[in-house]
Amino acid sequence: MWIHKVFFSWGARQAYITASIMMACAASMGVDSCAIEGFEKRKVEELLVLDTFANQVALIMCFGYRVADPMKQSPRVSMSEFVQYL
Repeated sequence: MWIHKVFFSWGARQAYITASIMMACAASMGVDSCAIEGFEKRKVEELLVLDTFANQVALIMCFGYRVADPMKQSPRVSMSEFVQYL
């Protein structure tokens, strides 16, 4: 069974390499993206009805367009709003 963990670990690292290329390509096309970790792997695999011996989920990626242009809004707050000196 340990060999499956080794293969999954290697495969997950390969998925992140591919994900970074996909995210860069999406950004060049004006599409936003987000790689997601920290999900409940077993539940996602059940939802997708995966044969986990053959396929497993390593990460989830979302692609889409933002609602508002962040450059038109000031995402930063002033230092006095953010920092309090005691």
